This record gives sequence, structure tokens and C-alpha cells, in this order.
Amino acid sequence: MNTDPTTPDADERQMAMFAHLSMLSFFLTGIGLLAGPIVVWLMKKDESAFVDENGKEAINFAISIVIWNIAAFVMFFTVILIPVSFVIWIGSSLFLLVMSIVAGLKANEGTIFRYPLTFRLLR
Repeated sequence: MNTDPTTPDADERQMAMFAHLSMLSFFLTGIGLLAGPIVVWLMKKDESAFVDENGKEAINFAISIVIWNIAAFVMFFTVILIPVSFVIWIGSSLFLLVMSIVAGLKANEGTIFRYPLTFRLLR
């Protein structure tokens, strides 16, 4: 058990990568956005500080995506903001796709990736 987040071993890097990439299952199942990172984080948070940090970051990002999409849903019901809601929905999907892949690759390299435009609810 490695408690130093600066020197993760191969298993820790792989689990941290899974925490980020599991969000992509949302595109196939519709539920993986939050469920994937939470499952990985709950399984390994006590065993590895590196996985704990990456898991919390992935969960915070997933929650932020959900918040942005709820805001877009509300905007959809105001006639003038319908185009804005579509931009947010498409933009958040592309942002999720690109950023989770980048974060997964960074986690596999052994670094902690901080997502931009993310509400840090878990610390």
C-alpha cells in the first residue's frame, strides 16, 4: 500500500486512469458519468492517496458536467436561450470526451490532472 501520491506504482496509475476513463461509459450506458468514478474511488481511496486524489477530481468533474447540463436544461425552457442550451449540451459532451481522455493519460503517466471549469466539491 503506497500512501505517497507523488510516487504511484503501476497498479495505482491504472486505477486512477480507470477513474477518469470510466466517465466515457456515459456515452454507452447513460449512467456511467457519476457511477464509474465513484465505484473506482470507493474501492481504492483508502489504499492509495494517488487514486484518492484522481478519483475525487474525476467525481468533481462529473458533478460539474451534470450541473452544466441541468443549467442548459433550464435554459431550454426560455425561448431566447434555446441556442445557448444546445451549445452547452454539445460543448459539455465534447469537453467530457476530450478532458477525460487527457486526464486518463496523465494519470497513467503518474501525474494528477486538474480539470478546468470544475467545481471542487470533494476535497
